[in-house]
Amino acid sequence: MTPLISPQAAIMFSGHNTNTFRFTEQELTQVDIIDLKKESCQYWQGIGEGKHRLRRGILKLEPIIMSDLKSDINTTSLLQSLRLDESSDDAKTVLGLVEEAMELAKPKAMFKEAFIDETGNDYVVIDGFRFKSRVLRVNLSEVHRVFPYVVTAGRELEEWSSGIDGMLEQYWADQIKEFILGTAYNDFIARLTAAYGLGTTASMNPGSLEDWPISEQRKLFSLIGDPLQGIGVELTDSCLMVPAKSISGIRYATEITYENCQLCSRENCPNRRAPYDPLLWEQRYK
Repeated sequence: MTPLISPQAAIMFSGHNTNTFRFTEQELTQVDIIDLKKESCQYWQGIGEGKHRLRRGILKLEPIIMSDLKSDINTTSLLQSLRLDESSDDAKTVLGLVEEAMELAKPKAMFKEAFIDETGNDYVVIDGFRFKSRVLRVNLSEVHRVFPYVVTAGRELEEWSSGIDGMLEQYWADQIKEFILGTAYNDFIARLTAAYGLGTTASMNPGSLEDWPISEQRKLFSLIGDPLQGIGVELTDSCLMVPAKSISGIRYATEITYENCQLCSRENCPNRRAPYDPLLWEQRYK
């Protein structure tokens, strides 16, 4: 069975006498029975101190990497999106590209559990990083912890698609990567939600709305840790992600349905997930 959360999850803090202890998050949230025969006294002192700091929000959790996300593609849906008949020669070419991509695909995610330190009228401070956005501030008004993340289809697919000739074939390869990213992202959300018992969740993404500009990507990446080293995702000078088939954002638990699309008036958007609501800004965020 695929683990919900990568075993690489861990947190660190400096205890008494400047000793450094390393514990899994499970130890700090689920260990309650002290067995001094099994572990040293220092271990249990560390567990106690770690629990205390975790409750107070002064213990910062390390990022977690998921390197085994799903990457399967519904080829019927893919061909329908490309408007190709399944019996056509073009469809056969696309399916051949799918086979190549599936052999190489290694989608990954990097995220961490973070806590809200402070809020203002149009900003929120998360683990020491200040993000300026009225919409983000309002959406996080009822929560104390969030999950900043980056999910990517992977550099392996980026390198594969760069070697494909022909404009049409390149377009098909791009759509294949998009489908793989979508599958990986959905798997990440499902596993995150199950592991932390979040229930209904929503995301906000830098650059999706004018209210939260893409320049805030740099702070988001710093909050998460080092996505380049962790999963191979970096930012350009204009804060676009490389590989391009990557998604970044902040996931949070909520009882209110929210999609960035509800505040975006762009017409004919192929990725729209919810209708534009021209009254929502006035009703909820002004």
